[in-house]
Amino acid sequence: MRLFTILQAAALASTALATYPLCGFEYPMNYNMTAHIIDGTSPDPEIVQLGVATAFGNPGGPIPWPRDSHNLITIPYCYARQWDRHHVQEIFERGINEWYAALGGKASKQSGHGIVFKERVDDKGQPLTCRKAGGVVDWNPDVPYDTLAVVWTAGKWGATLGLMRQDPPGPWKSQFMVSNKWDVASTMHEMAHVFGLAHEHQRPDRDTYIAYNCEKLADFKKVFALAKSDDPTITPWELCNDFTTSLKYQFRGFEYIKGATIRKEWTIRVGGFYDYDSITHYGTTTDGTPECNTRFEREECALMKWTDARKVDVEPLAEYTTKPSRWDLEWIKKQYERKDPPK
Repeated sequence: MRLFTILQAAALASTALATYPLCGFEYPMNYNMTAHIIDGTSPDPEIVQLGVATAFGNPGGPIPWPRDSHNLITIPYCYARQWDRHHVQEIFERGINEWYAALGGKASKQSGHGIVFKERVDDKGQPLTCRKAGGVVDWNPDVPYDTLAVVWTAGKWGATLGLMRQDPPGPWKSQFMVSNKWDVASTMHEMAHVFGLAHEHQRPDRDTYIAYNCEKLADFKKVFALAKSDDPTITPWELCNDFTTSLKYQFRGFEYIKGATIRKEWTIRVGGFYDYDSITHYGTTTDGTPECNTRFEREECALMKWTDARKVDVEPLAEYTTKPSRWDLEWIKKQYERKDPPK
């Protein structure tokens, strides 16, 4: 299933949600889009060589989820309200269980990873909601800020990348937007972003492996016409390559911009080979035009795969990947390796 841009959920209009689209966004989520962020951690060279795209290692950028006192990597989450819990708990937790299955089971020596998803609860074991009227931008004061907020949306989705922290700390920085109309594959794609995986097709070296023509994305003509009516000086290059411009006009091309993030000083970092099979990689038909998707006119397709290093001919990329690749899983197990509890 293709991913769409996120609009602020009307039912949560009073909550501090982003008003711009995202899918694995490295930028911290907050109500006014401003931040002062602590330094991130540098990626392990051995992990980088697994060929996965990430924004870890950028000063002030997203960081891996930390280990707790038991040496486990706990990803705490809360549902924005009981409404959200009622509508999306099933699909969200199915996504968690599918990731556990793909990783070889829950956190253990046998599975090799230490990831534990854990819903925030009160001292009586009852689930806590993220939102509480009267809190800081309606955040529940009983819920620590380093918590993934799971938010219901009307058919839109996305997730922030890794863990975002700010100095001073603040709420609503890490979010997972989910719809009850979702499928499990879309949920798993967004959870890959929560782990820290960026889109493989946005790697800075992607042109060596794939052919991308921004002007062939399905919404380019419509959005460019809108942008031109608003600003006659705008060029196709700006719409296709400038994050601020693409986000302003809600252009799908923002999820294809090479090597960049919404913060210009943060870059997507890679090493090793290119993974066409990554769960974060879009397919030829993900945002294709009818000419590309139904008649497969190659010159009308935005995203294709070079057949060889000569870069003369192209072939279609597999449709939107529904399961993590071998290298996705190896990267996650390296990044969040299971370790014995401290003695």
